[in-house]
Amino acid sequence: MDRPTHKQDWKETKLWTTLSALDREDAQTARKLLTEDRCMPAIQHVLDQGGTELLDFTLHESHGRLR
Repeated sequence: MDRPTHKQDWKETKLWTTLSALDREDAQTARKLLTEDRCMPAIQHVLDQGGTELLDFTLHESHGRLR
């Protein structure tokens, strides 16, 4: 079974596009910190290598209700 892959470009993530759309000072500061310290590329690398996403999920209920 192939594992799903994360987006290859961190600039396409929901976090980055949201921060980019904001012109507030705190958003500008966050963008600066995330890029200057290379946090976003490091975060993407960890997510790409982590293998922590759920590949198959089954809901189990204690009372076994029908759906």
